[in-house]
Order: sequence, then structure tokens, then C-alpha cells
Amino acid sequence: MYELVQVNEKCYYINCPAEIGVYVADGENVYLVDSGNDKDAGRKVRQILEKNGWHLAGIPIPMQTISAGTSTCRGRRAARCIPAA
Repeated sequence: MYELVQVNEKCYYINCPAEIGVYVADGENVYLVDSGNDKDAGRKVRQILEKNGWHLAGIPIPMQTISAGTSTCRGRRAARCIPAA
């Protein structure tokens, strides 16, 4: 559990109950897709990122999560990225 699995050159996922996606924007900065649901998952994900020398740049979230209305962008749901602190 919490094993990093490579899908292609820039995409990975962390094999765990939430199957957290990891997109490598460049050699160092990554974005999480579905960041898990508890403190334990957060700690384990942070350890995996640090082990690979990656910096968490942000977590994209769907716009409809932010606002009551549904936002679309060219027929697709728009997303906003929450920068990592």
C-alpha cells in the first residue's frame, strides 16, 4: 500500500485506497490529483514526494467544488489549482 506506480513519462499514481494521481510538471514540481482523505495519507504521500525529490506545487480541484454553479471550459469542467503552502 502507498506504492508509487509509473503510468507514463509524467504521470504516476500512488496505489492506496484513494489512488492518488501525481502529475510531474517538470523535473521537480508535481501536482496531486485527489489528495487522499486523512492525515495518515497526507504524511505517506509527502514521504513519497520527498523520496523522489519532488516539490508539491499544487492540487487541482474542479470549479464546481469551489462554487455552487457548474463551471465549464470548452465543454469540459474547468479546474482551479490550489497552490501548496
